[in-house]
Amino acid sequence: MSADPNTNLSEGSLPSNSSTVDVQQLYVNGFSLTASLSDLNLTTMIDGVPHTQFHMSFTTGKTLMIELQSAISQIEELTGNEIMPMETFKKAYETRSK
Repeated sequence: MSADPNTNLSEGSLPSNSSTVDVQQLYVNGFSLTASLSDLNLTTMIDGVPHTQFHMSFTTGKTLMIELQSAISQIEELTGNEIMPMETFKKAYETRSK
């Protein structure tokens, strides 16, 4: 689903009058999130090294959160497996390492 307020797309479809747009693809395995009084700042990381920074409004950040939660919930429901957040995995790893 698109969170673009200027489009009304059903999942996985493009409007018939749209043209193809090339977008850069990025895989990340970490991030940091900070907030100012007016914006959220998301820095994506690859193997602990900062790679790309996104600045977004609180509204965009909250909408992103809702969409991500929905996508993860659907995957968990479909597979019957709970996806662990990094913090849960880190605690389990640290406990086992002791």
